[in-house]
Parts: sequence; C-alpha cells; structure tokens
Amino acid sequence: MASLGSRGTLPSGSPAIEDLRRQLTSLTDSTSGELSDQVKKFVKNAQTEFGLYEQIRDQFINSPDEDIRKFVTLIQRPFYASSSILNFVVSIFQLIISAFLLVLGISVISPSVLNLSIPDILQQFASLAQSPGGSNGTYLLEGLLFLTGIAFITDAFNHLRSAAFYLRIAGIELQEPTAKH
Repeated sequence: MASLGSRGTLPSGSPAIEDLRRQLTSLTDSTSGELSDQVKKFVKNAQTEFGLYEQIRDQFINSPDEDIRKFVTLIQRPFYASSSILNFVVSIFQLIISAFLLVLGISVISPSVLNLSIPDILQQFASLAQSPGGSNGTYLLEGLLFLTGIAFITDAFNHLRSAAFYLRIAGIELQEPTAKH
C-alpha cells in the first residue's frame, strides 16, 4: 500500500488515489448507464403517455420511499449557478414588482384609488389630440388607459408566477390551499 502522509491520508497525487478516482468514475458511469437503460424500458413498456404519467406518479412522485421522492424532486428542480439565498431575494424582488404593477394597473383603470382626476387628465390629453370629430380623442384615450391598466395587471400576474418559480428554485415549496367542504 502507498505510504501515508503526515495526517494519515494518501497524498493527493499518489497512484492509489488516481486509481480510486478512476474506479469511482467507472462505477458512477455504469450506474448511470443502468438507470438510463431502466428508464428507457419503463417508457417503452407504457402503452400511452397518460398511462406512463400515472405509473410515474404512483411509483415515484408519490412513493413512500424518501430516497425516491428526493431523487424525483432533484430531477424536477432546475439547477442554477446562483445560491438559494439569491433566488429567494430575486423572488422577493419579483413580488415587490408585482405589487407595484398591480396597484398601478388598478389605479389606471380606476383612478379614484390614487385620488387622480381622470377627467382633468383626459381633457389635457384631448386638447393635445383634438380631432375634428370632437370627443373621439377622449374615447380613444380612455380606451388606451384601460388597455394600459389591463397590461399592468397582466404583467403583475406574470411577475407573481416568476416569483413562485424562483421560490421553487430556492427550495421553498408552495402549497395550494385546500378546499374546505
């Protein structure tokens, strides 16, 4: 056996360590290959895609074995180079943006939320966009404001979805509320 270092370990450049690394790599590769072959057989034996999903759900996702559920969770969760803390901070930032856009969208649709006088604002815009048709400019501006408010609210929901995504990446699971009967 190779000589031990001063702390009772093998030196990092020793042939025994390199041989151990090669053996470990080949063992990992063969195990991954076996798993890949088993997954392929599992998929080929399924008659329909829905049947495959039911088998996966019953045997893996809802498995009573903690190790299998941990493996499924691991392969479902995307990996990012950033830390969980950074993903959590990004999700909080997304929630703040969402709240801001939601309030902004509601205030554009219903300006009384922020004590704005829309008739005054519309008259100023209408005087700029005065058309021979009279109040057509006012109706156009009201429609544009309404569509802008809807766009803000839609973007707010998109940011909420993004925040939930970053929370999942950070490892924080969100649970949907259960219905009370």
